[in-house]
Amino acid sequence: MQPVPNVRLQVILFLIVDGLIVASRGDAVAWSSVVALGLGVLVWFLFAVPYHFRRRRHERRGHSISRVRKLEDRQMAALSFIAFGIPLGFALAMTQGLRVHDIVFSSQAATVGCALLLLAAVAIVSASIVDWYLIRPFQCGVLNRPLCHQQDPPDEQTRRAYGKWWIANRGACELIAYTCGALVLTIAFAALSELIQADTVLRLALGSFIGASTAFGLVAYVAARARYCWEYMQVQSAGIGRWADVNDIGQPAIQGFVRDVSVSPGIQLCLDPEDPRFIPLSRAHTVQTLPYPGAHICPLGCRRWVERCDRYYRGEETIADLLETTGALTAQEVANRAAPESPTRLTLAAHWHASGQLLAMNAEEQNAYPAFQFGPNGRPLAAIAAVLSHLRRYPHTTDWHAALWFATANALLDGRRPADVVRDDPTLVIETAESDVQGTSGDEP
Repeated sequence: MQPVPNVRLQVILFLIVDGLIVASRGDAVAWSSVVALGLGVLVWFLFAVPYHFRRRRHERRGHSISRVRKLEDRQMAALSFIAFGIPLGFALAMTQGLRVHDIVFSSQAATVGCALLLLAAVAIVSASIVDWYLIRPFQCGVLNRPLCHQQDPPDEQTRRAYGKWWIANRGACELIAYTCGALVLTIAFAALSELIQADTVLRLALGSFIGASTAFGLVAYVAARARYCWEYMQVQSAGIGRWADVNDIGQPAIQGFVRDVSVSPGIQLCLDPEDPRFIPLSRAHTVQTLPYPGAHICPLGCRRWVERCDRYYRGEETIADLLETTGALTAQEVANRAAPESPTRLTLAAHWHASGQLLAMNAEEQNAYPAFQFGPNGRPLAAIAAVLSHLRRYPHTTDWHAALWFATANALLDGRRPADVVRDDPTLVIETAESDVQGTSGDEP
């Protein structure tokens, strides 16, 4: 998948290519630039506009979208404008009379080569636009229920459809980029053959040989990849966001979460964040859907592992808002409040945390203890231990999950946060925690 930082690099390279084309061919490639850039703008319009419409409708229905995703949406729109809008405006100006002095090439072959390079660059950036506005929102749960849900939607057909769309998008991008690259190489080799001091027949034979070799090489390389892409789209058995295993005779058994799929290296199965496995598309028919095996795969403890999950960002922002309003204490501050004269006071916070009386958040490589957990005497509220014991009945619950629960407005508390109620009505907060755990049994935390 292509997050915004990778798109930034693509846009920088795109502008370098476009700048070289303008410097080398000037107004000779004006109309071809307009066409290629116009296709890029069309791709952005077809995918970005519906996405923003869906996002606003999603928010109007009361759903939240992380500030990180909103910021990256603005960055993506700006990058798209920089990549397509500015060069397109310049190309249109050249068609209306603006002239740029040709400083490198002058042949028609060079003009065609420049246009092909521009088309390849447009295809690459356009593929990332499709990824950002179509695939990643689905994968990271921006506009839909997180993929970790075992309930529908999204159903199996939808999960497979997104995998097919992504393969089709990447395959089309590769086909255009590789074809344009091969043609540019053919033109370059043909130009080099003109420099050989030999008779016309020999130069023609050499140029033809190079051109034919490039064409055959491209066909052999792309055809095999296109074949497996097509087969994957026809026989796909596990969609994005599903657990799967590989049942292939003679190969070691592999199972994991289908996080991504690409033309190369293929289907990505993840059972551990540090150990992704890739199944080539040529073996896609051996991948079969599995029931959720119960592995802990992300900080949320939900039933998938997708990097940069929007749901995780929303949780991070909710916890940050809590810590900003209630504050957090270091181990030193906890000790100074609770037992300033005790010789073992510096170990108090760690002891309370280890015994389940406190939750701790990692901050700058040390634990920070949210201040709402402490009473006037500096010691942990008794209700905190009771709430934590209920919350940790749910599998994979960590301090992060518990902090998120305390920081999230709860309907059973009339829309108030448990952290704001626990001191005034600890019994009600304990009962709310128990009710929430019973109500989410078998579902995500």
